[in-house]
Amino acid sequence: MKATIEITSTYGFDHYWTLVCSTPKTTKRFYLGQDCKFCERILGMSTAWVVREIGTNRLDTLTGRRKLAEYICSTLDINGRTMKQYESWSLCAQ
Repeated sequence: MKATIEITSTYGFDHYWTLVCSTPKTTKRFYLGQDCKFCERILGMSTAWVVREIGTNRLDTLTGRRKLAEYICSTLDINGRTMKQYESWSLCAQ
């Protein structure tokens, strides 16, 4: 399974994450919500801790977004088989 994070912003200072997971047969998108809220509420850790765990704060690069996506998938036990059991909104922190 390949995973990456898409980042959108409405006012320039807020960041909303979408986790995109792909297998050869399917692609599924999970709306995660605002970055800080997702880290605190769903992962149960601060954004600083997540940055330390993935080794970069450069989410403007594809490599950084992939590391973040892989970390989220690993932490929440999401893989090619288990991603089918989640709804697109079930990981949202809003």
